[in-house]
Amino acid sequence: MTCNTAPFCVVAFAVLALTTPVARAQQASNPSKEQTGSAERGGRSLALGWGDGYLFQGANGDRSRGSSNLLQVGFRVRPSWWVLLERRGMTGALSNDRIGQTASTVALRWAPFGIAGDNGQRFGLALRRFSILVGGGLGTRTIKSDSESSSSVMKFGVAATGGVTWTPIVGHGWSVGLGLSDSIVRASGQTHQHVVSDLVLTVEL
Repeated sequence: MTCNTAPFCVVAFAVLALTTPVARAQQASNPSKEQTGSAERGGRSLALGWGDGYLFQGANGDRSRGSSNLLQVGFRVRPSWWVLLERRGMTGALSNDRIGQTASTVALRWAPFGIAGDNGQRFGLALRRFSILVGGGLGTRTIKSDSESSSSVMKFGVAATGGVTWTPIVGHGWSVGLGLSDSIVRASGQTHQHVVSDLVLTVEL
């Protein structure tokens, strides 16, 4: 998966790199967390997703099927609550144009049964392992005509995302499942939507 929103990727990975050693140091100084049987690990997560979905064009009802991708970095703030930095991208075609649309947001996730497998668990099923998220941030929409002489036009705006993820396949510190999301981008006075389903791999760090 390529990351077309380079500043977002740099910030997300920099924050993850800086905070993970701190979380591990705190965990090492307070071993009671594992002694209480907690199934969670360091309170940081990384998720990647690939799938497909539909782009919707304004109020005229035009739609196009295309491919989607997800990059997500998470930080646990409460046992069941996470703050996420995420980028959801979608590419497709409408009329004679190739469309790329992204929603780079800060989101809040509720995961009452955790996001990954228990410590020491190699492989298993956890049918109750789901999460719900909602977020807002920056949206982009890139338009390129099929004409070889045309150049890409990128429009910036605001974005909102909501979604649910079900990850029943779990192992030690990881999970795999299906994510469904609906993202809306408001740019240049027009509202655009992409609804996607992704295969999501989540790793808790």
